[in-house]
Amino acid sequence: MAHPRQAMADEMLRRFAAAVRSGQLYATTHPIVAQNVNALRQAIENYLRIEPSIVIGLIADEIIVGDAPVGRGDAHQGFVRRLKQAGIERIVIDRGVTPDEVATFITTVNTLDALRRDDGQAFAGLSHIRVGRVTVGPEPNATAENADITVFRRMYDDAVNGATQVWQSAQTEGQPDATVARTMVNGLAQAVSQNRTALLALTTLKNYDNYTFTHMVNVSILTMGQARGLGIDGPLLREFGLAALMHDIGKVRTPLEVLNKPDKLTDDEFTIMKRHTVDGAEILRRVQEHGVTYLC
Repeated sequence: MAHPRQAMADEMLRRFAAAVRSGQLYATTHPIVAQNVNALRQAIENYLRIEPSIVIGLIADEIIVGDAPVGRGDAHQGFVRRLKQAGIERIVIDRGVTPDEVATFITTVNTLDALRRDDGQAFAGLSHIRVGRVTVGPEPNATAENADITVFRRMYDDAVNGATQVWQSAQTEGQPDATVARTMVNGLAQAVSQNRTALLALTTLKNYDNYTFTHMVNVSILTMGQARGLGIDGPLLREFGLAALMHDIGKVRTPLEVLNKPDKLTDDEFTIMKRHTVDGAEILRRVQEHGVTYLC
């Protein structure tokens, strides 16, 4: 059963998607538009009864509400696509937002081509709704969160280097380096517990020359972020992070011409690719550290 806060976040995102979709299909005066905007306003009010503000962020393929992932963007394609087209990565809605502000926000989102360099002046008349971009570096007026993200950026880079070592040891020695993996996940788990939003923002970073290792780290961070949002902490949180880090380790046995093929895989190649789940299970089954076996 979903956590009540997560259930409210899911409902709010569904209402956002419906309001944006109806605003694209019908005139702003159409009853269906008003009905969907009113349902969205009610969902927002329900959430604001338990929180002073709502923060919605687009982080990679995840939608973040507050500081916890609540779902993948493909579950709300139209809403997420429109936000990306408008250049919006972050929405903050404060308690006290009015029905007119909600309606104006939806209309503006549907008509805005791209968030201008003035960072949201199209929404300047909305005193309870603010938009912007997710930032991953220090800003002129640095806050504690900005300071955190500078520290976490170094931690993230170290984690990517650690993932590289884990992958290479699995390739050359037949099993991932358990000490490196545990140390890396412990650090990330602690950071997730301290400031999930700052660390989750780093998963938007793309390094296609180093994709395999950034993907390993991103999946680990996003998994722990979601687990932490559900109240999971301590050793179990780290186990989630470790399992996520290792989720694709079987690909060390996948031929590079299949693993890195840019075009669609043939049926035979896809059969080879699917083998990585079995290979990963075999690799991890042999790895033990202090009597604890890595689980797939």
